[in-house]
Amino acid sequence: MITFYLVQYMPDMLRREPRNIGVIVRDGDAVSAKFLGETAPGVVDRRRTSKLNAPDVYLEWVYFWRDELAKGAGGVEGVLKESYGNYFVIEGGHIGDAGADSTDAVAEKLFVAMVTDAISAPQKKTFSDEVEDAFGGFDLLSVKSPILFPPPPHPIHRKQTINGFYAQHNPDFLQHNGHTCVMETVDARVMRRQRLRERAGYTASMFEDLVDRDKTIETIAIFYRPLQISDELAGIENILQRHADSVVNWADQDQRKEFLKSRSLVARGEPNPTSPTIDLSPCLA
Repeated sequence: MITFYLVQYMPDMLRREPRNIGVIVRDGDAVSAKFLGETAPGVVDRRRTSKLNAPDVYLEWVYFWRDELAKGAGGVEGVLKESYGNYFVIEGGHIGDAGADSTDAVAEKLFVAMVTDAISAPQKKTFSDEVEDAFGGFDLLSVKSPILFPPPPHPIHRKQTINGFYAQHNPDFLQHNGHTCVMETVDARVMRRQRLRERAGYTASMFEDLVDRDKTIETIAIFYRPLQISDELAGIENILQRHADSVVNWADQDQRKEFLKSRSLVARGEPNPTSPTIDLSPCLA
């Protein structure tokens, strides 16, 4: 039986979010491995590892892993024993039947399936990612492993399809508890004014189409805008206010806390409280 191991990198020891950067495969005395950035065993293309916090330290680990694995199956124990800090190796699992594949071929396939180059080209988080992280911090999300991490009775779903009167939509977030709540994010920090107005118009149109099909749907616009609002932003905010049941300003800590509290109550089966809304009267007077 083939055993494989995952080589992981922990960029932030506080956040504890490891990333797979390599695989080791053992089948009896045969051992193969592949690590991030390698073009050949022990040869690393540094352009592909430049985004690591300390690429020179990673290179030393690759040399160490290669030296140990050159000893054969016994070297795997040495690799496991010396795992610490930001780089470590864990057992990943077993493969019952690899057919005629060699350990090199298995390592290559596992590397493609389980290791990504996301470290070399990190993606910037979007505003909806930021909101999702906040929902996750309150354990409100539906999850991929419900047996290990049971979700609340009425979790929040990301990008779930829902039918409107005229079209299908994939809003940022959905939550069901007696009725459906649709939530869409709009970020005034990064969008140009024309793009922001188009985004607000899209959100308003989606809300209208969904409510045309089901009058019980609750619509919430999660809007990140500066606390000092301009006349132009007030107009964009007014578009959202006219088409959403409520608008939450994510930049306002009090509104954010109240909103997360209300979603938490809904997720756990409590009656759906009224979501906080922004008072636009000072801006529109």
